[in-house]
Amino acid sequence: MSYPYEEEYKSTVFEYQNFPKDWPMSFAILTAYATTGETWTREQNIEADRQLEAELRKSGYRIHPISGYSKDLKTHEEGWAVVMDLKKAWDLAVKYKQVALFYYENDELLLVYALGYSRCDEAVVKVPRPVVAKTSPFLARKDKK
Repeated sequence: MSYPYEEEYKSTVFEYQNFPKDWPMSFAILTAYATTGETWTREQNIEADRQLEAELRKSGYRIHPISGYSKDLKTHEEGWAVVMDLKKAWDLAVKYKQVALFYYENDELLLVYALGYSRCDEAVVKVPRPVVAKTSPFLARKDKK
């Protein structure tokens, strides 16, 4: 089965500052930026991200900033690594009108489609590890001085 934007999503590279040492190995990656295929202003994307962050903090979730980049690094979305189960993450992705979300679990990265699906288990795609990262789909962000 083919999913919308599947190849683009599968080639996503993530950038982040080091996770805390006790960070769990199961977490969601959520964004609130313009739904794939739509164009929003920078201000609209920032406001949507602020709303998502506020909701996550208010609900008591443990979060860590993470950015997703296209493989050519020309486009990116700011987002959040969130310690939560997949179903709750999917519900939030649907609420924020996201086409999909990523979920990291058991050393696997899953692409989980949200928009247009009635259940989170209908569209789970395993993402192959990108060549650039060798052992992980995540690239550590270099600290900016």
